[in-house]
Amino acid sequence: MKNIFRILLVVSVFASFSCFAQAGLVINEADCDQVGTDSTEFVELYNTGPSTIDFSTNNYQVVLFNGSNDSSYAAYNLTSGSVTVGGYVIIGNQQILDAVSASVEILMPINGLQNGQDGIGLYSGTSFTGTNEGVHLNTANLIDGLVYDTDDADDAGLLAYLVTDGIQLNENENITGITDSVQRYPDGSGSLKSGGAFVVRTATPGASNVPVELSSFSTE
Repeated sequence: MKNIFRILLVVSVFASFSCFAQAGLVINEADCDQVGTDSTEFVELYNTGPSTIDFSTNNYQVVLFNGSNDSSYAAYNLTSGSVTVGGYVIIGNQQILDAVSASVEILMPINGLQNGQDGIGLYSGTSFTGTNEGVHLNTANLIDGLVYDTDDADDAGLLAYLVTDGIQLNENENITGITDSVQRYPDGSGSLKSGGAFVVRTATPGASNVPVELSSFSTE
């Protein structure tokens, strides 16, 4: 019995390290497409720990990349505020910011997150300066990356720089892209710069990424 317990303990510890292989800030969820005008777009970051991140002393930057030319089209600086362990950062449209309560909230204009073959990079520091437009992809200071689409072909350029497993996520893979997002499940899990760490499920800005089949489960 003791040997079985030791085996189970080892397996549990290994699974925990595998699930949360990298501690710190990660891209946790993104939603680019809604009905009509995209007015509830967002990018969500999550602090996997082990401690609160103070952005005044640890700067980060979220950079959005256009798949048509594999260059940046916007960047958002995280240089103030803080996020506790298990807390969220939301970069989103005003309608989203009005509806959530995140540790840090940054306004994104309507239609600010492109549909199509596009990507998101999370960088340490704030190296994308000026207009943040037309800066080609680079891996310097890249912490995490995501490549997504809305029923588009894979973009080899984005995949080569932003992820390590060559997996691009289709927000419309369930034919419900207007209500779905690409998200880590559970929050913060999986490897960094890995499309395989994400699933496509109903969007949950500023809240835990819970599968529909579990959130709707009843014991009655």
